[in-house]
Parts: sequence; structure tokens; C-alpha cells
Amino acid sequence: MLIKPLPMLLQVFSLPLKNPVLIFSLILFIILLTPVLLQRLRIPDLIGLIIAGAVIGPNGVGIMERDSSIELFGTVGLLYIMFIVGLEIDMADLKKNYDNLDVHFEKWLGESDADPYIPPMVEDMKKRGIAVPSEGAWVIPVAQEGDKKEMPPCILVKSDGSSIYATTDLATLVQRMQDWHPDKVLYVTDKRQNLHFEQVFEASEKLGIAPGVKMLHIGFGTVNGAGQTIVMVTHSVRAASCAGRVLFLRDGAVAQELTRGTDTETAFYRRIADALIASQTGGGAA
Repeated sequence: MLIKPLPMLLQVFSLPLKNPVLIFSLILFIILLTPVLLQRLRIPDLIGLIIAGAVIGPNGVGIMERDSSIELFGTVGLLYIMFIVGLEIDMADLKKNYDNLDVHFEKWLGESDADPYIPPMVEDMKKRGIAVPSEGAWVIPVAQEGDKKEMPPCILVKSDGSSIYATTDLATLVQRMQDWHPDKVLYVTDKRQNLHFEQVFEASEKLGIAPGVKMLHIGFGTVNGAGQTIVMVTHSVRAASCAGRVLFLRDGAVAQELTRGTDTETAFYRRIADALIASQTGGGAA
């Protein structure tokens, strides 16, 4: 009588796991235990969670396979990571850092401020035929005759109905035009976003969001020339790891300085992350 349940138990615990209770329990175990273990290795919590997810997935040891439950947990995990990253951004501290650099802004607006403008903008694009369906998503064809390089369509709404970066940028532009009526709009970001802004500018022109307004993307990158310096204030370790020199500010003064030297971007990322962990435990800059 005691032996009969054994095959059933073996089936329940066979890999890949399919029992939702076991899947949830394993994921919860990873979320609770991984940060504790990785703190001893001086690895950031978020990086550890991403690594753990890759290891147990179908491309790792195969403890779990990709199905509807995993997609659900993956979505929840992504929202959790975004929530944690949001908690790490201290707007008051960010403003203080800009003040220390004598950089001041009249308005502080986030992407979420443009959310109310997205539904009517998308609906207008659909009605006018500017946005067209493509494999379940809605896209804006921006390629033009005479383009010197391939110009993929600008994705407006994903197949799952969610908005993306381009959607928010277009909605933000709608908001800026209604509130401020600018003559020129400048975007200062990493130069690797050149293609994204080319798509946004073309989509904006097709929609007629900002007629006659000059839009320009000012892309920055690594500067190696003597005496040339780019200053960027960021709370992103990934963005900071692209620089050659990182300053940690505390109470308006430089508390710690790191230079890339011969480090790769990955190695420099780890050094910056280590410095942040040390600062959180009282051993370095904040």
C-alpha cells in the first residue's frame, strides 16, 4: 500500500516540472534565497535573479519548460524587477546631484505622465490608416523611397496589447506640443538609440504631431579625445559602466571615484556594482 504512491510521486517530481504548486514554490524559494546567497558573492540581487531564471529554464538545466504558467510568472517577475529598480531611483537625490552640477530644470516629468495621451493617439493612428496590423501587433511603416539603409517599421502596440518605448515617446511629444508649443525638440541619449529616434521622428511626421518643429537626437558615446568630457548623471549601473570614469556623490561632494582603465564593460559593471553594495552596507560611497 505504501509503494503504490511512489510512481505517482516520481511523476510529479519529474523534470521539467509541470505541477503549478511546485513551480510556484521553486520560484518563491529562488526569490527569497538567491539575494541572500549572492550578497556573499557581492553580486547585485537583480543580476542574481536573472541568472537563476536562466539556469532553471529550458535553455539551462531544464527544471522548467516554457508554458502558460511560466509566462505568467515571467511577467510577474519582470514587473517585480521594474518595481525594485523604481524604488532605487530617489528623485530628490537625483535633483540634488543635478544641482551640484549647476544643472536645473523647470519641469520634471516621467514617461507615465504621457500615459493618458496614448489611447486617443493610437486610436487616431488606426482610424487614419497610419498604424497597420502586423502579426498581431500594430506598427507604423516609416521606410521611404531613397533610404540609404533598411528602416524597420515603428512598433506602436505589441501583439499582447502593451505599449513600448516608441509609443511613450510619441505620446510625450503630443503632450509637449499641447502644453508648450515648442519650436525645437532635442533628445539627449545614448547614440545607440539613433534608429529608434529616426523611427519616432518619421512616425511623428506621418501623424502630424509636430508640424514645422525641428526634432534632433543628440547622441553621446565614448569620447577619447584629449580634453573632451561628457557628464552624465545616472542611477543605472549599466549606463555608468559605459563610461571611462565614474564619480560617486554624497552630500554634494565626491565620495569615491572609479576609472575603467583596461577593464571590459562587464568587469567595470561589476566594480561599480561592488561599490554600490559596499555603500549600502556602510563601506563606501552612496
